[in-house]
Amino acid sequence: MRSLLLVLTVLSASLLGGYLSPLAGITFFFLLCVLLFLMVRPIIRLGKDGLASLSFALFGVASVFYAGDKWGAILFSGSFMAGCLFYVTLRNVEGWQRQLFKTLLLGGCITALSEALRQVNLMPYGLFYNPNPFSGFLTPLVPLSLYLYSKEKSKWYALASALLVFGNFISGSRTGVLTMLLALVAILIYLYRQKDKAAIRALLLIFGVGFVSFLLFSGAKDLLMVKGIDGLLEKKPSNIIQRSYLLKVTLEVIAQAPLLGHGLNSFKAVMSTLSNPYVVDRAIHAHSLYLNILAELGIVGLALFLLFLWFVMRGSFRSSFFLNIALLSFLFHNIVEYNFPAPAFQMLFYLLCAAILAEREPERDVLELKGLALRSASALVMLYFVIVHLFPVVGFFLLERADGAFQARDADKTLKYLETSTYFGYAVSLLHEHKAGFISHVYFAANLNDPEVLALAEKGYLRAITLNTMDGDLYVKVAEFYTRSGKPVEAEKLLRAVVEKYPFQQQYRLTMATFLAGQGRYREAIQTLERSNSFLKEYAPLHPKRLDVLATLSSVCERSGDGDRAQAYSAEAQRLQDVIDASEKAKNK
Repeated sequence: MRSLLLVLTVLSASLLGGYLSPLAGITFFFLLCVLLFLMVRPIIRLGKDGLASLSFALFGVASVFYAGDKWGAILFSGSFMAGCLFYVTLRNVEGWQRQLFKTLLLGGCITALSEALRQVNLMPYGLFYNPNPFSGFLTPLVPLSLYLYSKEKSKWYALASALLVFGNFISGSRTGVLTMLLALVAILIYLYRQKDKAAIRALLLIFGVGFVSFLLFSGAKDLLMVKGIDGLLEKKPSNIIQRSYLLKVTLEVIAQAPLLGHGLNSFKAVMSTLSNPYVVDRAIHAHSLYLNILAELGIVGLALFLLFLWFVMRGSFRSSFFLNIALLSFLFHNIVEYNFPAPAFQMLFYLLCAAILAEREPERDVLELKGLALRSASALVMLYFVIVHLFPVVGFFLLERADGAFQARDADKTLKYLETSTYFGYAVSLLHEHKAGFISHVYFAANLNDPEVLALAEKGYLRAITLNTMDGDLYVKVAEFYTRSGKPVEAEKLLRAVVEKYPFQQQYRLTMATFLAGQGRYREAIQTLERSNSFLKEYAPLHPKRLDVLATLSSVCERSGDGDRAQAYSAEAQRLQDVIDASEKAKNK
């Protein structure tokens, strides 16, 4: 049963990357890893490597307490903990290497074929959400497939290696292809020093078949050979500028909380407080595993991660050369990518680490769990999974039921489901927000005059903000609630807070100006809008948001009695609209 579950864990993590949401994917992976951990009997041994991996995962869990978005941190720390449990399981069972390597290789080949079919429009999308993680998954599998070929000399492994080389080329990931080439060169040098001419010929043949297949595939898509190769090598200036700006902002994010970081899954929100969205698109991560760990878990988190790697890779490199190259390929590719929290990469990373240590001389255990200690640890793991991770998932399920009841106009059921969802999803701001939103909707729609109902909605909104202090749109929503409730002072405090927190996000300045105009404070509203217009004129003169700012400026000036300025801003808005329309027509031609 355990062997079957191990295979299922590896295969599902390999194949479900693009088909499951982070919530569903991490939950399923976590469940499988918990079940695997519970099957380890009668004793669990932890060496220095196991304790280091556990420390890193637990530190990720601890970051929930100071992360801006509690649920986001819980979700991704669940993936970290699942990867650690998977690793501990592998370190405490034997005889899994060949079976899981073959399963992993099968998953990689299916992934490569699915991407090829997607590119010729025979599949709607591939198994990974974009080319970089797709390449990041395949790159370490190339040396792994060559490892299996070196052991068994089977033509099927040679064919799999060629397919993986082909898949990596069609990804178009420059870093992935470069990493693969460096890995193949290292293997070639190793084989040359071993004077294994047959293996060298096989390696060159495998690479040749993979590369020629890529060229033929590119030709089949009506692409010239040179264009296909240039697509891997060219660097667009805009992309270089964006990456440079992203690096600058990333270093600023790290400098704000260098020791402990900002908490898991916090990078995008914190970056939004520091970066100009009209210069660089908001990134969900730092495009570097190591910088992202620094940003979210700080120096302490990165030190724990590197300590684990040191325990894994110390000793003789030659004793497990191919596996070490596979792991280094993973680590090198992640210098400019963050392929780590997703289940597929947790599984891949920890499987390679466990395989390297399985081929080394066993070291003395630091800690042993057996008897009552093991039963207690198993119970705590199960309790953590159910209460901390699975309960919020149930909350989301109840939220869907509440939405169905709302569509059916059943207010009692809607409130019942929403109320229950907040008990299960106690740490999920979205659930408290929906509950508060429904109560406030009923209150204002029915013209109720019940302070207790209004206080209940307010309590839910404030709870939501407490659980996610980085959601600017939530601040605006609660400010609107306060405005309708006759509490303009509280509304203004929230709007000023979100404008201060996100100084580059002009939609919040526009909302603030609209609020001020509604209070009859036209001068302040005009000043706010003019600052926003000046900002957009400098950084995004043709952005549609500027049309909204100019239209609001014209309206506020008209209401304030300044007809001349209103007309001037209206004319400016019309000229901008004409330029935007002309630009769109030119693009369409």
